[in-house]
Amino acid sequence: AAATGTGVGVRNDRKQININST
Repeated sequence: AAATGTGVGVRNDRKQININST
């Protein structure tokens, strides 16, 4: 998963990526 600025990274990877994915 990549920390994109959109809401794609926070869908399933929010536990791993919740720094840039809002």
